[in-house]
Amino acid sequence: MRRIPFFLPMRGCPSRCVYCDQREITGVEPPSPRDVAETIFTRSRGISSEKGQKTTSPEPFEVCFFGGSFTCLPRSLLREYLQSFRKAPPGSLLRFSTHPRCLDDASLLEELETYPISVAELGAASLDARVLAASHRNHDGETVLSGIEKLRAHRIPVGVQLMLGLPEQNLSSVLEDLRRLATLSDPRQLPLRLYPCLVLAGTELERCFRQGRYEPLSVEDAAIQGGRWLLHAKKLGFPVLRIGLQETISLRKSVVAGPYHPALGELVRGSALALELAETNPRGPWGVPAAQRSLLTGHGGWGIRLLSRITGAEPVEVLRLLFWTGGVKNRRGSDVSKNMPGDKDNEAPGAKVDEERNVP
Repeated sequence: MRRIPFFLPMRGCPSRCVYCDQREITGVEPPSPRDVAETIFTRSRGISSEKGQKTTSPEPFEVCFFGGSFTCLPRSLLREYLQSFRKAPPGSLLRFSTHPRCLDDASLLEELETYPISVAELGAASLDARVLAASHRNHDGETVLSGIEKLRAHRIPVGVQLMLGLPEQNLSSVLEDLRRLATLSDPRQLPLRLYPCLVLAGTELERCFRQGRYEPLSVEDAAIQGGRWLLHAKKLGFPVLRIGLQETISLRKSVVAGPYHPALGELVRGSALALELAETNPRGPWGVPAAQRSLLTGHGGWGIRLLSRITGAEPVEVLRLLFWTGGVKNRRGSDVSKNMPGDKDNEAPGAKVDEERNVP
């Protein structure tokens, strides 16, 4: 099902988080309910299709409201946005993100229950009280867990958005978030997103960073911690929808520091694969589906180098112990070796990993 995303940067947010500037992340101004209705009407009538042809029976799509706290909006404005959704073709679905604090109104949840909601994404960030306080989130972990239960009680599918590298956060805290979420019913019904904490210009976090009161994760730190998070989420049964932020020109220009990388999700998945291989068979050999080959060989051979660091084997030896399943033979000494440490021209940005800080 195709999506029509609408970004409502910081609309309805009950507080200003230290790291947040949704206008810079999205690079857009929030559309009015009328703008939303007109866009949906145009798309639903099939006025413009990929082939430039009109369609007589438009397919349903998913209308998404991101970047703000949908259920925190004034009720009148919220209803206007909901009414705009009704312009969508039959069978269309509604998706939105919101703040855990704005789910106490039973009448609002009863009203939302009448709409075909695909997922209500709860912007939790963390469940650690110390991390949440340092980030000025103004809620605690129990508020997140309670919000999930309230949405489920009204038969509204729910997902959770978490973050990595927040003030006062460490790997233990990040993994504990997953364990607490898993105490609820079936993790397979709770999709997750993981976003890196970036230092954006003009935020309170930038002031903390420049004053030496906050140290952001490096790309490598985030990739390895994210890999451990992803591996743990997988073991617990959580589906993971996305890792990393959507790349925009506005975001790129506003990043001051932190684990900014347009392919952070790939680096995290490569880390998770390397960690899983080492955990399953510390000495090798390792069989890897050919479809996952780029997770180890891409970005300067990031996964190969990490697997080398974890196992203590030289990168060339790691390559010798790898074989690709699914019809693709292992090519020893292939061009992947050109991206091993020492070849500065092919090394990925920030490829040199701090061994003391990053070895799992």
